[in-house]
Amino acid sequence: MFKFRITICILFLLSDIGTLKSQSQISSKEIENLFKENSIQGCFIMTNLKTGKQTIYNSERINKNYCPASTFKLLNSLIALETKVIENENKIIKWDGHKHNIASWNKDHNMTTSLRHSVVWFYQELAKKIGKEKMQNWINKCNYGNKNIDGDIDSFWLDGKLRISPKQQMDFLRKLYNEQLPFSKTNQAKLKKMLLVHQQGNFKMFAKTGWSVNNDPQTGWYVGFIENKSEAYAFVLNMDINNKSEANKRSDITYSILNKCELFD
Repeated sequence: MFKFRITICILFLLSDIGTLKSQSQISSKEIENLFKENSIQGCFIMTNLKTGKQTIYNSERINKNYCPASTFKLLNSLIALETKVIENENKIIKWDGHKHNIASWNKDHNMTTSLRHSVVWFYQELAKKIGKEKMQNWINKCNYGNKNIDGDIDSFWLDGKLRISPKQQMDFLRKLYNEQLPFSKTNQAKLKKMLLVHQQGNFKMFAKTGWSVNNDPQTGWYVGFIENKSEAYAFVLNMDINNKSEANKRSDITYSILNKCELFD
């Protein structure tokens, strides 16, 4: 739920990006070591979106179901745009004045800025406008996770029964990248554009965090894809979060893995 943070370490890794190399081999043991170095329990999947080749760490965990938390904002965005409950990604929804602990939430937002800052209240408003019947219909069409939206319409992805596995997240991302979800290609392209977190030369990175605080341990996500003119990869990181200080390790571990894969020139 927190604003994406580009660290000095990340900037160093991306400072000389030109093109993506072909996916290099990285063993499960090497990825396991990165999780252990950070004292984190989790899993990781990376898929070459051109060839389908996958790199997987902790194959048992990738099939387990977890609360999607803010990664559900991807699907929520698509449903809102497709059903026209919001005019477009630039349409402002006024902040109601209720103070939130995250300062960036305490102002008016459109979908683009709300996705970037993971503004919960904005997406709660969209969900209420979509309504339970339409929401369930689209979730069924997308075969999203366990498709269970029992609970309040404005929080079922945070504290309800909706669950999704890392493997299912990867399938969703693959379809999104290839614009194969049951939404207009225009709206899928809009969502991808909104997920852009870094661009340099031909290199682009698209990503979204998620943090489910209603579990013990809590669950963290970092999902997205990277591309240049000729190569593209989707990635899913899922991990336990035992305290607030571990939240940034979602992106830190991901960047370390991508760097070991020698995906950057």
